[in-house]
Amino acid sequence: MQHGGRSFFFPFFGTNRKFVASVMLDNEKGAIRMLDHLRRTAAIGVLLPLLLAGCGDVFSDTQSGEGGEKPETSSSHAPVSMGNMKSAPPPASAEPERDYHEFQRPSGKWLTGQGIGWTVSAGAKKPEDEVGILLRPAEPGKGKQLHSRTIRYKLTERDRQGEFVRTVAEETARFDPELGYSDFTRKLPDKEGTYYFLTAEIMNGTEVEDTVLSALEVPVQRVEAVLTLDRNVYAPDSDPVVTLHNQGPATLFFGLEYRLELKAANGWVPAPSGNNIAVASIGYQLAEGGEWEQSIRLAGMPPGDYRFGKSVEGVGTSIKKMLYVEFSVQK
Repeated sequence: MQHGGRSFFFPFFGTNRKFVASVMLDNEKGAIRMLDHLRRTAAIGVLLPLLLAGCGDVFSDTQSGEGGEKPETSSSHAPVSMGNMKSAPPPASAEPERDYHEFQRPSGKWLTGQGIGWTVSAGAKKPEDEVGILLRPAEPGKGKQLHSRTIRYKLTERDRQGEFVRTVAEETARFDPELGYSDFTRKLPDKEGTYYFLTAEIMNGTEVEDTVLSALEVPVQRVEAVLTLDRNVYAPDSDPVVTLHNQGPATLFFGLEYRLELKAANGWVPAPSGNNIAVASIGYQLAEGGEWEQSIRLAGMPPGDYRFGKSVEGVGTSIKKMLYVEFSVQK
């Protein structure tokens, strides 16, 4: 890509799906201007990368006694690996870079390093979320050239395979050189379990010269998931394997963080540990029907009844859940 541009990719109707042309920023100044516009208008959502490199969370399961002193203990627990995708459902549909359906594929005449940057909503959304596209020249002179073109914006509902269902909204516009950008925003319908294409077509008369296409999904607003273990009873020094099963319908978002709690007379309390536990800040997405496993090392854990807890969120929903699975430690 030319001009030091950067590209962001987003899921397309499934865990392993990605699509091209979600965000292209042709240079750093264009990136700053676009992000500043988004902060002012709050019109367009951009998904951040799931991997937050170089970051980590540190937590301790040790409760402090009076005076803030920690009880002495020789037991500890920590994650063994970065997690493993045990099984994942097959892709739900063809990728847009392979099949744009009735839309023309991007030509590169205006976009993809040719001086016009864009930001577009993508990925999982909630019903009635506001979505949009912003086009803005990132090079001097491009605005005047674009002024002679028509921009056709569309929000269309699709089926799971990306086939056309209906047009939700359509608008044509001209680039305004005084404003310095062109944009299109709409609220999604109040409807769950739906899919959409959000598009911008740069046109010269009736000829489509370039295209931006983004895929959106509004999942059913429900999260069903369970945790299981490879065994019910473990030795004080062992490596339990915790498996997360997504029973759907929403895709799950979660990290490596977990809870380990001990059953006491007054209920569940954090399990004793002599160490702070550092866990890398890595986010995972798991589609319906998928399984993800995580090994956790126990060292010197005293006999008793325990449980692991894991927090999950439904992608494209406001739902958060804490899941638990119980086990025992015996000598």
